[in-house]
Amino acid sequence: MALYAEPFSQILRQIGDVEWVAVPGDPHRSQTLRSAIAGCVSGFRTGRRKPTLVHLELSGRALFEFWFGLGLRLSGRSVPYALTLHDPPSVVGASMLFGVLDRRGLRRIGMWLSRVVGARLERGLLGGAIRVFALTRAGAEAVSAERGIAAVALAHPVEFSSPSPDRTVFLPGYLSDQVAAAEVVEALPRSGGWRVVVGASSENVRDAVQRAAEGTDLTIELLGFVDEATLLAVYRRSAVVVRLVTGPYANPLATSSPLCWALGAGAAVITNDPRAGASELAAEGVVMQTDAVGDAVTTLVTDRAACDQLRQRAAAYAHARMSVDEVKAAYVAALPAGLLG
Repeated sequence: MALYAEPFSQILRQIGDVEWVAVPGDPHRSQTLRSAIAGCVSGFRTGRRKPTLVHLELSGRALFEFWFGLGLRLSGRSVPYALTLHDPPSVVGASMLFGVLDRRGLRRIGMWLSRVVGARLERGLLGGAIRVFALTRAGAEAVSAERGIAAVALAHPVEFSSPSPDRTVFLPGYLSDQVAAAEVVEALPRSGGWRVVVGASSENVRDAVQRAAEGTDLTIELLGFVDEATLLAVYRRSAVVVRLVTGPYANPLATSSPLCWALGAGAAVITNDPRAGASELAAEGVVMQTDAVGDAVTTLVTDRAACDQLRQRAAAYAHARMSVDEVKAAYVAALPAGLLG
């Protein structure tokens, strides 16, 4: 989420003066009843100051943010607010399933409250928004169809820096499929000085990729969990990015930040991700979406021209559709005329 939040915060700062509302960083804290109450109070106080616009990002079980929006509506000041749904068409999942109810014997009560009371609150929050966004076209269409509102697809913004790709293949995200990860390593030339950078992963995956590299001159770099700056530096030096995912898929209409940042870095991208975020980029011809990941890796690392062509298409698409300036223009155009002065 942080790799989405930073460029989007740039968009908001370019639009006007921004006041940030701190939210609980720990997802367990954000799902407590106390956090929901704190969010509601914070939203009410924000509404009483009558800002020009409030933007809320809603995903997963973001109960603080959801109840902040409800508090905003309770302030009585008719404050304009916009929403981005990261897991469309869901708003925040079970909006009344607070931590105190999320346990054996009480979970059924929390789910019932979410279906009856929470659903009404969700309809009110969505209906009162001046604009609802999703980060894929399929997500926006689902929100429009299932929620009865006109949602708008907004591209995932990315930042750009000069790529310096070397013979690096990067596997970002959390990896749990040891077979698929090993197949990527086995698809690379046994000589030639290639490096495989593995993101956060299970111990089984780490062992599998190291075994697959035995007897070759491949270098295996186990990255693990790192900060955003380190992660972006790896994207920039990667000629090929391979995004491996394993089902079941909880958010089939959501975007894919790893794919978007790979495009922004000008990498050639391969993925087996069947979700909308990957499918829409594949339809644009800037991502290779396939179950035969090993074959695709072999093609790109052995055919320099094909790899360069895909990288060039990726970079051109990202600059044309996903830059801060382009996304800002689309965001502002979707807001009511005259709202921002």
